[in-house]
Amino acid sequence: MSPRSVVITHEGQPLLQSRLKGSIGPGGRLETIDDRRHPLDVRLLLFAVALFSAVTLTFHPFIRDRWRAKADALRAHSGDLLRDSKHGLRLLCDGQPCFQKTIIHVPEDRPGFPSFWNYANKGSISVSYDERAILLNNSRSLFLGGSLHPVRATPDTWASVLDEAVRNGLNMVTIYVFWSAHQPFQDSPFDWSLPGNIAKCNPEDGDAPAACTWNLATAIREAANRGFFVHARIGPYVCAEFSYGGIPEWVPLNQPNMSMRRPNQEWMDAMEGFMKETIGYFTREQLWAHQGGPIILGQVENELSGDMELDMDRVIMVEGSNGTHRQATMQDYADWSGEVAVKYAPKVLWTMCNGLTAPNAINTCNGNGDCSQNWLEANGQNGRIQVDQPALWTEDEGGFQIWGEEPSHPTSYFWGKTARDVAYDGLK
Repeated sequence: MSPRSVVITHEGQPLLQSRLKGSIGPGGRLETIDDRRHPLDVRLLLFAVALFSAVTLTFHPFIRDRWRAKADALRAHSGDLLRDSKHGLRLLCDGQPCFQKTIIHVPEDRPGFPSFWNYANKGSISVSYDERAILLNNSRSLFLGGSLHPVRATPDTWASVLDEAVRNGLNMVTIYVFWSAHQPFQDSPFDWSLPGNIAKCNPEDGDAPAACTWNLATAIREAANRGFFVHARIGPYVCAEFSYGGIPEWVPLNQPNMSMRRPNQEWMDAMEGFMKETIGYFTREQLWAHQGGPIILGQVENELSGDMELDMDRVIMVEGSNGTHRQATMQDYADWSGEVAVKYAPKVLWTMCNGLTAPNAINTCNGNGDCSQNWLEANGQNGRIQVDQPALWTEDEGGFQIWGEEPSHPTSYFWGKTARDVAYDGLK
């Protein structure tokens, strides 16, 4: 097997570069040691390198200058590599993130029903679509997804639920991004860590740095390691039975002229800032499919609909078709939302669910059986489904039994459907 370049980085800076022989497994998977598996081995190696370097560089100016030139060149070469000051050491394969296959993972031997491991560690993944399906590298693919929210999990429960998702036959997870969980205070920097981060991290007890990195990127990588593709539903409004649908309370608090999720300038400025930060985070972490990562779809907004009160909502003016100006509509806001998503992630395939949809996004359905009937027969809410866009069902909505109700007379929207009924709706 041919050698492959590996760079060990710490806090975004390359520390060691080597050529590994015979270390690339089937499918291009890197099979080597990193600090998350064997922290002591890597630390001893780095200590030896650091000690040798310190002695050599102190007493030999020529070697010191050569070393500095080499370091500068290495930094320039690895400018697009994965950087995260909280992630300790990480191995990178030829500028791409090295995913590591877990014991429990989505199988790779199902034609048309791919595992991320059919594509992992092989470079960029092309994502496109036709009127029938999502295409990966121009191959039609079927995805069965489950909605899992890392912000509601700890490292242990996340690992457990991902394993269960594999056993249940899924090959995709859909993840909401909760703005309020990552920027709870106005003007505070975004914090992408997740609940359980502090409790899980005990450096004084000898934990490896990777044990201190329970954040959104880590959660997504854990899903990828199990062979899952990811649909990142960014919002910023995500509903999800979460306070204010994930929008921080401070967003409208000191802005009395703001009208959220409307073509209102103050809201649009706040939303664009959130989209820029979130998309930038995924980009820096190299999680998009075109970067070799598992995120094949992104979603902007969520179930967008409703009327406006033009005066109270303080709607912006837009240019009309005849050169005059008019007050913006909800469709104008939907179109703008799609434009913002593409502005910061032009290589990503975007969706908008169950409502108004931008021309550059795929309209998807949320529902409980009606996706296979009214929505599909009408070619979706944008008239393009199974015309030039595929039919995607983003939420099969259901719930638990309502208190006090009898199984013989359930509220159908929330519960009472058998697994056979749900499967039948999906297959229709």
